[in-house]
Amino acid sequence: MLLADIAPEPSGSAGPVVAVVVVAIAVVIGVVVLVRLARSRRGR
Repeated sequence: MLLADIAPEPSGSAGPVVAVVVVAIAVVIGVVVLVRLARSRRGR
């Protein structure tokens, strides 16, 4: 559903680009979560 909204027009180069964007977002979220956990542990 979300992929259809991001790339409504099917094209040969849209697939890999969307995949890279999704992976990049997942990595950023993972880093943010790890940083928050590290800060909370240091706080305690």
